[in-house]
Amino acid sequence: MKRMSLFILILIFVAAGSAFAGDKNIEAENILVGGAADLGFALGTRTATPEEGDDIETNTTSFGLSGYMGYFVIDGFELGPILALDNEKITYVEGGANGDDAVSSTTTYDFGLQLGYFFDLGGAAVPYGMLGIAYRGGSTSYDNGDTEATADMSGYVIEPKVGANIFFTEAIALDLGLFVEYASYTQTQDSGEDDSEEADFDVSETNYGLAVGFNVFF
Repeated sequence: MKRMSLFILILIFVAAGSAFAGDKNIEAENILVGGAADLGFALGTRTATPEEGDDIETNTTSFGLSGYMGYFVIDGFELGPILALDNEKITYVEGGANGDDAVSSTTTYDFGLQLGYFFDLGGAAVPYGMLGIAYRGGSTSYDNGDTEATADMSGYVIEPKVGANIFFTEAIALDLGLFVEYASYTQTQDSGEDDSEEADFDVSETNYGLAVGFNVFF
């Protein structure tokens, strides 16, 4: 996390030295493309509710990439598709066979709709607010030293995000944002020999994080 924070500070100083305070391409009929990738890092909590038994609460750390496009319907306001891919590490505290922490790895993919509003205040930094709503799918592998299991998931995710675009030209900007991710999905877990044992879980997650990327406006 310290390395990520240092990296973002360096980007801010570089952007400040190259800032562009002229007109930007965020007017009606322009198009936004979310750079090559949007790099996100998040920490949060996860609660899984089985068909029988107590809730299972865990800690999560995730790292992901996302891309999006938007069409400016009016000045400052755009909407369009979003696509995201995340890898999530889930820690089950003292959930291992010997009382140690157990860890599972989850890969998720999201696709859906995003909309955003950009506030051009006349300077190089343009604050914005964005909301993404998407379908979530993915898979999980779990090993606590005694039991191995895999699981598939299906549900939805809602992600509000706020931040600022620091423009280098009228068309290219560094995107710095903070987001909160709310996810709810059903997870079907297969375990035992030949995956003969099956269990369903209702899962809810809340993750907080930061995202860094580049946006192109044309």
